[in-house]
Amino acid sequence: MERFLLVRPRGGLNDTLVQLERTRRHAALYGRTLVVDLSQCGVRLPFDQVFAALKNFGCPVETFDENWAERLVDAITSAGSRRVTFDLRRDHHAGVLVHQSAGGGIASIGLLRRVALAPDLANAVVSRLAMLPGDHDAIHVRHTDIRTDAERLFANCGPMLESRDVLVCTDNADVQRNAAAHLPRAARVMHLSPVPDRAGAPLHEGLIDNPSEQAVSLFSDLIAMARARALIFAPLNKPGFRAQFSGFSILAEMLRIEPQVTNTLLSLADPSLLAQLPRSNRAPLSVRRRIAEADRWRWQFAARWQTLRLNLLQRYPGLAP
Repeated sequence: MERFLLVRPRGGLNDTLVQLERTRRHAALYGRTLVVDLSQCGVRLPFDQVFAALKNFGCPVETFDENWAERLVDAITSAGSRRVTFDLRRDHHAGVLVHQSAGGGIASIGLLRRVALAPDLANAVVSRLAMLPGDHDAIHVRHTDIRTDAERLFANCGPMLESRDVLVCTDNADVQRNAAAHLPRAARVMHLSPVPDRAGAPLHEGLIDNPSEQAVSLFSDLIAMARARALIFAPLNKPGFRAQFSGFSILAEMLRIEPQVTNTLLSLADPSLLAQLPRSNRAPLSVRRRIAEADRWRWQFAARWQTLRLNLLQRYPGLAP
């Protein structure tokens, strides 16, 4: 009997990818077809308009639609809007399993190793990336429901970004509008997409007016950060001894460590568009920049340590918890 696993991720992009990867592993291990419904998360498009599964995906994957609704109606009705899941560590006798949950981590890179962006989305992302120079730095500022200290981050990285083209990626319209004023010594402060003013609400919650545009913006920012010479981010202002970071920042940093994953994500774009992507023209770093890079360990110690940890975990996956 054919068996199914219906996954309905919740949360932002990194949470979505983590939940897709967790259920992909389960479906691959226990012989299920993965049925993906993205209507509850920040990427509210049919799965096959976002990703194309590669040969190493590991299990059959289908996009949830009306036909699947008829086949899985009982499971969907029982899910409702609650958090629904099951023990992902073992097999189950039920013909249909439902996993509807948020939750982040570093498993997201596992999903991205097994997909490419769907052709139309890849074309739109590549067209936007072509707006960037061949050498840029990037800053990511999460500043909605959970926040980084944006002003302090800008003040700390100002000397490092002197005379540089800087891409600012954020989920907060005010941060985007004011970024240039905080980086007066940068050669240019750029953004790829205007950020809607959500009055402090995360971009993945509530009504999304244009899901296609949001998907292009998310993946454009993500890949642009991964292609930057330096990616600057900071811990979130959350209580606790251990520094916590935006999942989007960590995902971009993981892609920087594995650039071949980024190349594969864009591989289904039109070759003529890919040819327009700026080639790296990175000039040698100035002495002042090298000093500022060294000083970065002082004011960005937690993030730099996290990068070293990610390098180790990606090189030796068996170390992951």
